[in-house]
Amino acid sequence: MGDDKFTPNRVALLRSDLDNALGAELAGKTLTLKNYTVHFNRALEMRSQLALQQSTSLLSALISAALNDTSVHGCGTEDLKGSYFAHEVKASFSPLVVVIDVAIDNKLFHVRWVESSPIAIPIPDESSAVWNAWVTRVLFTSTMKLVDTIKAAAPAPAPLPIATMQQRALL
Repeated sequence: MGDDKFTPNRVALLRSDLDNALGAELAGKTLTLKNYTVHFNRALEMRSQLALQQSTSLLSALISAALNDTSVHGCGTEDLKGSYFAHEVKASFSPLVVVIDVAIDNKLFHVRWVESSPIAIPIPDESSAVWNAWVTRVLFTSTMKLVDTIKAAAPAPAPLPIATMQQRALL
């Protein structure tokens, strides 16, 4: 989905959400956004429609089975093209696939989030409150997953020194 589909800009939202969640931890560090893609993947839905249009012949059944392979929809996840695996969606509606790659002081962090729409959305409608709420929630969830990934990679804080028996007695 293009940047013209997001108000405010998705990168500005990402920056704001990361600052709110990690402000102190990012202080003095260089954060570089390498990739931020949002795909509305309708592959399975379109394949299903095509299958319904086919006749019931054996050849049509074989074509439909091949078209409706549930192993992967789109390109592989490593391609960052908005694909998803069938087990990643919880509903039969088309999902948004969000991929975010950032570097913090040259250390790379990758997050990918797949979430099905709450209702059937034949065409994205930016004037729809349901569409906007869903997209906003998915973008925020993706960002929080990135925050968790960054926090998990942070070095553990240095342990506090253990007081000696004498020092404890003085407390």
